[in-house]
Amino acid sequence: RPAPQTRADRTPALPDGSFPAALAVPAPVSPPADTPPVAESQDSPPSRPSPAPCPINIAPSMAMSSIPLYLLSDDLRMLPISSQQEIGSRGRAGSRLPSLSKNFRPLRLIPYDDRFPALVLSPDGILYPLPEGSAPDLSSDHPALRALAGGILLQDPILGEPEACIVCLSAAGKVRRVSLSSIKRISPEGCRLVTPDDSDHLVSACLCTETSEILLLSKAGRGLRLAADGLSTVSTPGSGLSAGIKLHPGDQAAICVPYTAPSGVLLISQNGMALRLAPSFRVLSHGRGTSGTSIFSLPENDQLIAALPPCDTVLLLNSRGKTLCIPTSSIRAVSSAAKGVAAMGLSAGQHLLSAV
Repeated sequence: RPAPQTRADRTPALPDGSFPAALAVPAPVSPPADTPPVAESQDSPPSRPSPAPCPINIAPSMAMSSIPLYLLSDDLRMLPISSQQEIGSRGRAGSRLPSLSKNFRPLRLIPYDDRFPALVLSPDGILYPLPEGSAPDLSSDHPALRALAGGILLQDPILGEPEACIVCLSAAGKVRRVSLSSIKRISPEGCRLVTPDDSDHLVSACLCTETSEILLLSKAGRGLRLAADGLSTVSTPGSGLSAGIKLHPGDQAAICVPYTAPSGVLLISQNGMALRLAPSFRVLSHGRGTSGTSIFSLPENDQLIAALPPCDTVLLLNSRGKTLCIPTSSIRAVSSAAKGVAAMGLSAGQHLLSAV
């Protein structure tokens, strides 16, 4: 997948020629006079505007090799790791990153490009700005970094566009699409985007537009496709959530992603199972408040943790700090609900934490 657009290319100006303060573009820095010009690639493909979320809970839209990777620990340290990982075979146990100390307890992988702005959405619905170049150097008591521990990182070229929206999904299956057009500046202390119920919290979010269809996924592997007109957009931050996917007893909502058929979405479970949707896999559109259809047949002791866009490779992280990078072509593509195949071998007591 292509590298992201430059920030100036993708950040829209206001009618008076200025930029929104929350996403303001700094003045360009001219190179020294003796600096030779850098040749531009003549065969670079156009950038992909649509985001693709990866719980829990990140929304990357660019290829793994084109965006820096960080490993977040449970004490909120961000360790840079190479995004160029050796390709292994599906079903292997992987290997522990040599840079990890014995007391480093991994939380999840984070694709984060510090050249561009990003947002962090906390489980209680507060939106925080993440300025360029700041995340790896933030102190552990910074509001945005604290929110990142259990929240959602939102970074995509669409973030600076006037039609940008955020779709939020709660554990109870409730959903809301909020336009970012009315948010001109976000305080470092954050601003409220949505208001979940007292007994509820956000589990996923994705960047999209008002015309994007949305796929809601539950931990048990059920999916509900919402048409663009089936999920209205609100422009006032702080709104409550409305009915999204109807959950079966014991199930919880897990992921929301923009949906374009044929999707080719890659699904990963906590027990290391993987499923790739073939172009012929049809997820029918249903209205809000319905239970959708079964997509990933998971046992009761397993749950969905990641939904990734079509890509060449996927990097997996388990609870022991071991990683495994595998080609997605080794994961069987299915046209109907299935159990999937083993993506990473896990020992007793181990589980997957993240996939990017």
